[in-house]
Amino acid sequence: MRLNKFIAQSGYCSRRKADDLIEGGKVLVNDKPPVLGQKIDPEVDSVRIKGGPTFGKPSRRKTVLLLLNKPKGYVCTKNRDQATRTVYDLLPDNLQSLNSIGRLDKDSEGLLLFTNDGDLANKLAHPNYGKKKTYIVTVRGQVIEKELEQIRGGMRLLEYSTAPAQASFISYNKKDGRTTLEITLTEGKKRQIRNMFLCLKKPVKKLVRTKFGKWNLGSMKPGEWRIVGK
Repeated sequence: MRLNKFIAQSGYCSRRKADDLIEGGKVLVNDKPPVLGQKIDPEVDSVRIKGGPTFGKPSRRKTVLLLLNKPKGYVCTKNRDQATRTVYDLLPDNLQSLNSIGRLDKDSEGLLLFTNDGDLANKLAHPNYGKKKTYIVTVRGQVIEKELEQIRGGMRLLEYSTAPAQASFISYNKKDGRTTLEITLTEGKKRQIRNMFLCLKKPVKKLVRTKFGKWNLGSMKPGEWRIVGK
């Protein structure tokens, strides 16, 4: 088995990231630095990250894919401190080793996937694979069709440009002065939806991811999780 595949199947990172670690001298095979493209015998060879874990045999471990309905107020990190609630506080001890696929910021809610398979995580998260992610978004102010067309055509923001996205109107609450919409992306740049509407001067008040690829929240309540098939 190629070394980068072995590391990816361990759940530590993707194959591409594994290659970066190998090139950077961060990986040891039998306590010696390997070369790119090197093959190993998972039953015999010892593989470890400098200052990090020594990997078990991924061929003996079943791939796990978990769906969580993330509540507002939780961050997507394994680094814990007393002042921060993380999504891992919602998972049992035996699932703490799973890695989240992409992120939702602290104020966002909804569908978040976790896995122990680095290759699977890369295929689901990388924009090259075009996995659609759908959000229900409530913003301050009334959104008009011309603004939806801007989102559909792609926008030039301060830090980056966005790819064309699907955008449809759901409702406008005249009393509260808020518009609710459905937005579907095939990419996931940092705070992308919030930044798009900030550019339109319609700040996001609530953001819930309802779908990720073929998976959806269904009737799951905030904080609930379940194992799903890949």
